[in-house]
Amino acid sequence: MPISAILPNPAEDGDASVFVYNPANSQLAQRPVQVVNVRDNKLQIVGDLAPGEIIATAGVSFLHDGMQVDLFEAETLR
Repeated sequence: MPISAILPNPAEDGDASVFVYNPANSQLAQRPVQVVNVRDNKLQIVGDLAPGEIIATAGVSFLHDGMQVDLFEAETLR
């Protein structure tokens, strides 16, 4: 996981959150995770995440639980 995807929780040591995109309603869900290792500017985390879920990786300090978003599609820039 890139470091930019993590929203630290300073109130609890070692805990953080990520924002998971829900394609059914185009909203973000904030999920708690725990950082267990850091290597080459990437984090190893554990938490309630499933393979294939879309995680926000930029601007996480401006996001909130339940926020309505649109996915950025790189193809639209061509």
